[in-house]
Amino acid sequence: MRILDHQKILAFMPENEKVFDKALEVYGNNYLIVGDEEVALFERTANVIENYCKESGKSFNTPTDKLKYVASILPDVFSKDTPYAKYAKKYPK
Repeated sequence: MRILDHQKILAFMPENEKVFDKALEVYGNNYLIVGDEEVALFERTANVIENYCKESGKSFNTPTDKLKYVASILPDVFSKDTPYAKYAKKYPK
């Protein structure tokens, strides 16, 4: 990936100290570093997830519940290699 000189670079790290400590335990010192374009993609993806959940008319208690639901209605390619893969809709090959 090529990052342009004028592009902001952002690091995603948990704000909560306990979550941050757990993230360090799991991921070590590997931080998610992204540019403006990736941040915009995350925002668009979050909007798509929110729209699917809203259109369902269902009530969701947590963000995890939303991700499980969206994984269950989209083809499994969208949740492959994620914790939500087991909820994905399976399509015959």
